[in-house]
Amino acid sequence: MCQSSETVLNQKLLDIPHFKHMHLIVFNCKKCGFKLNDFQSVEEGEPIYLEYEVKTVKDLTTKIIRAVSASIEIPEIGTRIDPGIAAVAWINNVEGVLTDIKDRVIGLLDDKEMDDASRQVAIERLELINDLIEVKKSFRIRLIDEKGNSGMIPASKENYKELPFEEATLPE
Repeated sequence: MCQSSETVLNQKLLDIPHFKHMHLIVFNCKKCGFKLNDFQSVEEGEPIYLEYEVKTVKDLTTKIIRAVSASIEIPEIGTRIDPGIAAVAWINNVEGVLTDIKDRVIGLLDDKEMDDASRQVAIERLELINDLIEVKKSFRIRLIDEKGNSGMIPASKENYKELPFEEATLPE
């Protein structure tokens, strides 16, 4: 962030169904284009490790609320999204998460300097992501948040698990 006087901070307290009171923080700078969105719990949160198994097209509607402190894993495609300096908070459904990942893989394929072996891996990953979007096979999506500011609104309670946080693999 450039610390320009054109930086705008917006804050709002939200009551999101199935969650605690949440504080939405949005920074926007018109000068440099910097943007930051974050959700923080107004109350102290417990670390969470959640898993949802997608078995049907309806399951793709499961909502994922990701704070900047959260990691997302989809083991079946070897994908993990960890928090970092440019992490942003977002609300999406499982299909939207897969579509975002797909778009990033497509962007990688535009790299003219990518070697043939890496390109083949990316193409295979893209085919697998397409299969998951069409729910040709079941898969799991995991949400890990040490600060407890994230969550899921499951499409089906039967496919939803709260796992022991000690079993989660944390980002380094």
